[in-house]
Parts: sequence; C-alpha cells; structure tokens
Amino acid sequence: MKPTAEMADEARQGLAWRAEYNRGGTAVGVARARDISNRVNLSTDTIRRMASYFARHEVDKNAEGFRQGEKGYPSAGRIAWALWGGDPGKSWTNQQLKQLENMITIENKAAKVKLNDHVDKISVDKVIEEITKVYGMKAVENHYAFGEIVACAENAVDTLEIEIHTSGGSVFEGGRIYNELKSLRKRGVYVTARINTLAASMGSVIAMGADKVEIASNGKIMIHEASGGMQGDSEDLARYAALLEEISDDIAEIYSEKTGMEKYKIRKMMKSETWMSAKQAVEMGFADEIFDTKAKAMSILDKFRPDAALVEKVTGLEAILADTENQVTEISAQLVESQNYLATAISELTEAKSIVAEFESKITELSAERDTATSELTASKEKITELESAVTAAQECANIKALEIAAQAGLAPLEVDPNESESTNTKTRAEFNQLNAKQKSDFCKNGGKIV
Repeated sequence: MKPTAEMADEARQGLAWRAEYNRGGTAVGVARARDISNRVNLSTDTIRRMASYFARHEVDKNAEGFRQGEKGYPSAGRIAWALWGGDPGKSWTNQQLKQLENMITIENKAAKVKLNDHVDKISVDKVIEEITKVYGMKAVENHYAFGEIVACAENAVDTLEIEIHTSGGSVFEGGRIYNELKSLRKRGVYVTARINTLAASMGSVIAMGADKVEIASNGKIMIHEASGGMQGDSEDLARYAALLEEISDDIAEIYSEKTGMEKYKIRKMMKSETWMSAKQAVEMGFADEIFDTKAKAMSILDKFRPDAALVEKVTGLEAILADTENQVTEISAQLVESQNYLATAISELTEAKSIVAEFESKITELSAERDTATSELTASKEKITELESAVTAAQECANIKALEIAAQAGLAPLEVDPNESESTNTKTRAEFNQLNAKQKSDFCKNGGKIV
C-alpha cells in the first residue's frame, strides 16, 4: 500500500529536522521515514505497527514545542511524529487498517470472508473474529447468543462464502477455522468454500469444513502428512512422532468424511504428498464443482504458474524474507544513524580547521608587524649611535682647535691644582700631540694643562 504525497512531505521534514536538531525519533523511525518519503509500498504488518505507534504517541501532541510558535518547536515528539508520516500518516493508516479489518461483507443475506494468507494465529484470529459475527435463522429460532451478539432475524444471513488461497500453516490454528465453519453450519448458515486458487496442506483441511467446496478451473489442492521438527532424546522424538501420526490420522478422517474414500487410501495419498488439479479434486470428492476463471482478468503470475515443488520452495523463501525484513530495516536505520553522526563530525572538524587557519593567519600577520618594528628599532639605535659618535668627534675637534689657538695666541696655561697629579692633568706639547682624538677630548674635559 503506497503512502500519500502528504505523508512523504512530512517524513522528509522529519528527517531534515532530525539532521538539524539531532533529536527526535529512533533508528526504526528513521528507516520508516525513508520508506515513506520514497513512497515505498508498505506491508500489512508495517501498517499495523504504524497504527500502534500513533496510538501510543498521541499524548506527545500535548507537550510544549509540538506546535509551531511554541517554545522548543519542533520538539523531539514532533520530529518523531513527522518521521512516521505525521497527521496525514495517522489518517491514512487508520483508513488502511479499517479496510483490512473489514474482511467480511454482507449483502442480500449472504456473507463473504477471505483467507488469503499463511495460516497462523494472527490470520486465523482475524478470520474467526469475522465469522463469529455471522449466524442464520436457525440460530434466531433457537434464541442463540454468543459473546455480546444476540441472534436476531434482521441480521441473519443465509450463506457464507469463505475464499481460500493459502499454502497452509499451523495445524492447530487451521483447526480453529475448520471447527468454526462446522459451528456456523449448526447456526443455520450454508457455508461455501471457494478455492481461488490454492488450498494446500492445512488450507485444504479448512475447505473440508464447508457444506460445498468450489475450486477455480486452474486451482490446486495439496494434501500431505503432518510435519514438524523438535529436539530431544529418543523418547521425546518418539512421542513427537506419535503426535504427528495422530494428527495425520485425524486429518485423514476429515478428508474421508468429505470424500467418502476409505481412510487408509487417504493416508496413502497423504504420505505421497498428492497434488490435485481442479478436475481431479472434483473426481475424488475433495471439491464439489469447478468455477470458471476465464471471464476474469488473469494475472501474469497465473500464466507462469510454477510446479508444486517450486510453489513450496517459494513459500519457504517468502517466510524467510518476512523474518529478515525487520533485521534489514534495523541495520539500514543504524547505517543512516552512523552516516549522520559522521557528517556532523566532519562538519565540526571542518569548522575547527577553519578557526585554526584564521588564528594562524593572524599570528603570521602579527609576526610580520613585530619583525618590521624590530628592524625599525634596530635602525634607529644604529642612527643614534652614529649621531653620538659624530657629536663626540666634533667636540674633540673643537677642543683641539681651541687648545691650538690658545697656544698660538701665547695664552698662559691654566693654574694647576697642587693636589692634582701632574702626570694626569699636565702634558707637554709633544705628549699631547701623541694622544688620540678621544684621549685629547678627555684630557680637555678633565681640565688638563699643556706645559
């Protein structure tokens, strides 16, 4: 059953929210959203799980942040709700579930119910739930009541048609439908089993519970011994073998009652796993008449109907696929979850690298400014040193020139302090001329005298 476009939009919104806010839903919810957003056909079991989810989480709609404009929108509950298809998904699921539940139709005092599934507890419970709603005038006359239903003439039906298309399944669950059909006949309803197109294994036993068995012209009936498997010691296996033998004998009794054949002949057919065409089934008494399917559109599968061995293999493969479907869905959801986490980590790493690159660029810029300032400072210091040397040299030259002018002018030497050392503060002209420029400058600064 294909989800609607509105459901797909909700699922896509839920996935986008979850990626943005990193909250809401589970791995299963993510997997469900992926299927819905791609509008993949959903199985009956999936629809029932969706109905269960919406029923459990309806209360989440009362929490703050579920509706737009509220604080914290979209809340985790709102995101999870969207992953399952949101309100459109809930409406669609309830509609599909209602159609599934309405397996029985009643018109003009005739009822019809279908068994088009593997015979297990779930399918049998649903069929029996519908059959128990049916009763005939005999039940009305006897004031029959069952459960909450009281037989009344207005709701009585004359006939029930059960359409059968099944490869079989549980003996005990199938026996419940068989017994229910027998009980229904006692309530005054004429039961017709319509085989369209396969009644194999326990499916054929169920058909025997009807007043009349019709089979499609291309239909098949298969009967075989009861089978099963167990583990244990020799006594356990012996008891189990005895149980299977007892079950097979009970089934043979049912076939014998319908066909009129002797039970030992039936057992021989069961041990050989006998497949019957529609014509053979009528000839042996397993069916009462053949209905023509030519007026109906034939599916491509009918044109390429496989042989019995292939049918059995396909049935087994379908069961295996059904068992592994949830595992595949779970693994796919976990993969999506891991991919989301990886994408988030990569995004955070990229952002961190960008920040580091920005800091490195700033450091490089500051280092260049520091190097420029250092170079300028060094040049300034060198210039100052150069200027100081020039000033010192000028002072020295001035002092020397002054002394030379004074000497040429015949100026008397300055008085020498008797406490000062003559060797330090007095020089002859020859001694003074032997001094270098700095020594001459220092000599003049210290009050030296030429004698």
